[in-house]
Amino acid sequence: MANSLDGLVSGPHLPSDEQVMAYLRRNPDFLRRYPEILPELMPPSRYPEAEGVADLQAFMIERLQNEIDRVREAAEDVIQVSRVNMFLQSRTHEAALMLLAADDITALCRTVAEDLPELLAVDIGLIALEETPYCFPSVWPLPLHSVEAMLGEAPCLLESDILGDPVVFGRRAELVASHALAKLSPGPGCPRGLLALGTKAPHTFHPGQSTELLIFLARVTEICLHRMIA
Repeated sequence: MANSLDGLVSGPHLPSDEQVMAYLRRNPDFLRRYPEILPELMPPSRYPEAEGVADLQAFMIERLQNEIDRVREAAEDVIQVSRVNMFLQSRTHEAALMLLAADDITALCRTVAEDLPELLAVDIGLIALEETPYCFPSVWPLPLHSVEAMLGEAPCLLESDILGDPVVFGRRAELVASHALAKLSPGPGCPRGLLALGTKAPHTFHPGQSTELLIFLARVTEICLHRMIA
């Protein structure tokens, strides 16, 4: 660094102002590469009467202020996301307690259909199970192997801007523009199924969205189903 600068200014002929300006225009990142020279520069004073005179000090202050504004906006975004996450986590825990309080499968399905939509701000909630020898009027029936066909090995599926699937939502499928499907695997003696949430808003659920809370509710529902069916 020192040698390159010495070579620029210590030769027999000092560069002219025009040559320095031309060099800096060809190397706009010069000050970024050699920030240690900044304290040695003399920023121009404010010249309100002179048009076209750049005020380096004002430029540096404005740049710093813009950076501060960007940091503040990023911090506000993080705080807002944290608040939303805490709200959703609190609602999810409340929903889990209501599921665990259900006495039988009818009460469990009623909780999913009536309480979960209100708590989680969705329009439809239901439990769907694949073919089973038991008769559960409150459970939506699914064709055998349909869960694997829809989700494969994934624990859940989130989709946006869709047409609701009648296999999952029946006649209410026309109300569904976005859904979250979580796999239910209650264990031996219990059929596989889905915890299904649907909304009219097309972008409530989307791929890449965090699924920890949804999977947690599905695990709680599995525990309840195993207790009631097995």
